[in-house]
Amino acid sequence: MGQSRRAVMAMGVTAVAGLAGCATISDILEGRKARVQTSNGGGSQSRYIKGQPTFEVAPAADGWLVTDPEWMNDNVRWEHVGGRKMSLRRIQGNLNSETFLTVFAGALPNGYALEDYRDAHLDGRTIHVYAEPSKTSDLPPSSPEYTYDYSFILWRLLDDAKPPTEMDFNFRLGALSADTATAE
Repeated sequence: MGQSRRAVMAMGVTAVAGLAGCATISDILEGRKARVQTSNGGGSQSRYIKGQPTFEVAPAADGWLVTDPEWMNDNVRWEHVGGRKMSLRRIQGNLNSETFLTVFAGALPNGYALEDYRDAHLDGRTIHVYAEPSKTSDLPPSSPEYTYDYSFILWRLLDDAKPPTEMDFNFRLGALSADTATAE
């Protein structure tokens, strides 16, 4: 009886903490190892990341795990990020032993976005990310056929969790209808 009472109390505290906006308490009680500290993203006609998917292979997406701030100096095409430069530099400055960054870049039909991720969780030292595009808007016919979509997510480690050393990035076409999927 004592064990089940504790389990019920823990579920109740988790529910109340979630409702009250106490994300950190809720994360710890649910066994989460990291939470989103900040994110930045959006669409562009420019490629921000070296080696990212291009319009020629669209729809496609890729992801990177970043634990070293130097990665951004080596891989972000700073001359293309425009007004996002200050925000991305701030994220870069917050990379330390208690944080890590996931970067997603997609080449998608215009009107679709990665919308961060569908699911993400840490399993040991691997972060598993499941991304899929979602419909964002119907654009006028004069809009470009494809757009690049980006998501930079800075994660804060919880409760002495170890940072991931690798990422398992899974991209699923999901919401894209058959007529928008051009890749074979």
